[in-house]
Amino acid sequence: MPGWGIRTRVMNRRGNLSEELPLCDAAVQDSITQGEFTRALEVLVQQYQGTILRYCSCYLLDQDAAQEVAQDVFIAAFEGLPHLREHTSIQAWLYGIATNKCLEMRRNSTRRETLRRDYQTLIGQFAHCDPPSPPEELCSRERQRRLVWQALRRLRVYERELVVLRYLEDLLYDEIASILKVSRKTVERRLPRALAKFLHAYERCQRHVIQ
Repeated sequence: MPGWGIRTRVMNRRGNLSEELPLCDAAVQDSITQGEFTRALEVLVQQYQGTILRYCSCYLLDQDAAQEVAQDVFIAAFEGLPHLREHTSIQAWLYGIATNKCLEMRRNSTRRETLRRDYQTLIGQFAHCDPPSPPEELCSRERQRRLVWQALRRLRVYERELVVLRYLEDLLYDEIASILKVSRKTVERRLPRALAKFLHAYERCQRHVIQ
């Protein structure tokens, strides 16, 4: 919904004026305060379903597995809503759950073959309904998208996490550190290396296509 990113001051659970929160976070916290957990979940799904699914897709490089994990993320979120602390960043909290669920999926030996399949496309059903693009532009976008996923596959898991969270999801260093349970300094140290490795892999994939 447009406007969820706006920050607002809301009443906390003790009835006092709280610090500023994004409008989406404020709506979730308000629903929790009123005991309306189903409503809180509806807001979460409406605001974050697409981004969580995209993140899981980039992490696992498998669309079917990502859809399964994304469902588990929101189930876990619903179970955790009654225990969610005030002023918690909803976005960082959800990404933390998603990271743990993706790790669980990777540990599952029965899914290893599935995780090797090539990632095909971003999740079209959550894309905005923009006017149709010319065929040549669509071909160019699809080619670039395939190159990105091919380059991501050449990174280690922690490198892929950093690149996806910073440059695809546009999260701040502190948010990334919270999600990955590392220090900000660790993120600052590792991210440039991960980005350099990604760019090198991307260039190699480009050269391979051209040849």
